[in-house]
Amino acid sequence: GIILSQRNNQSPELRRIAAAALGDFKSSASLQGLCETLRTEQDPQVRSAAAQALAPRNKINVAKDALLHAAQQDVAESVRLASLFALTDLIPRDERVREVVRALAERDGSAAVREQATSLLQRRQPEK
Repeated sequence: GIILSQRNNQSPELRRIAAAALGDFKSSASLQGLCETLRTEQDPQVRSAAAQALAPRNKINVAKDALLHAAQQDVAESVRLASLFALTDLIPRDERVREVVRALAERDGSAAVREQATSLLQRRQPEK
């Protein structure tokens, strides 16, 4: 409860720390909180922290959907990159994720995102 409540703190730094800490909790409340942070937070560093915190739970549909949306739609390059990295281990085994990453590799407005997406698609072995 305390960490979830910090998502509304005035300090972006405290909100970022709270987002990172939420990744350590396996509750549905923490999962929902992170997805909401990724969708609605103003500060891109906090959204990036939420994306990173969602990475271990990226197989859960609500997390995967939030990450896919951010990878495609977020205005901040850093958040699109963090979301892309958070989906990395799904690329070899999830067709929808692969399609989104392929589209980012071809069409993202950022050269860094295009290069990273291309690089992730070229990795054949799922990472341990």
